[in-house]
Amino acid sequence: KVIATPVVEGTRVSKGQSLMQLDTTDLTAALRSAEAAQKAAQARLDSAQKLAEEGLQSGTYLAEREAELAAAQNQFTNAKEALTNASVHAPYNGRVERVYLEVGDFATVGDPLISLLNTSHYLIVGNVSQNDLQYVHQGLQATATLASGVSVTGKVRFVAQAADEATNTF
Repeated sequence: KVIATPVVEGTRVSKGQSLMQLDTTDLTAALRSAEAAQKAAQARLDSAQKLAEEGLQSGTYLAEREAELAAAQNQFTNAKEALTNASVHAPYNGRVERVYLEVGDFATVGDPLISLLNTSHYLIVGNVSQNDLQYVHQGLQATATLASGVSVTGKVRFVAQAADEATNTF
């Protein structure tokens, strides 16, 4: 369940900034349960190993206890990861494009939560006439002026080898 969404669409965020917080009540309980199951499985394995050393326990029983411990450790790891994922933070500087859930909504595994646009890199596509094509090559430093009037500088990443049929440009 979503308990906090400190950002709205259009918000500029910094790497590490909180974007959404999910309720951790059930996740914390699952982690405690998984931790207890792991400790119990370890104790059963330790006991089985002592008995096996004395020749009082079969190898099969010991293998079952080892598998039980491995399953409990996996359950603990998954519960810990789920609890960590309940706090959603920006992985990079960017701008919130869309918030899919509001406070009170329930999230399930795989649901989109927030769409974040990475504003540190842009892909600009432009057309070059056949006459100017000789001056453009991959790796060339280029400047583009955006509709807002802001100029950005970057490198040419790709030059098409075939002209666009509609515009006869590359």
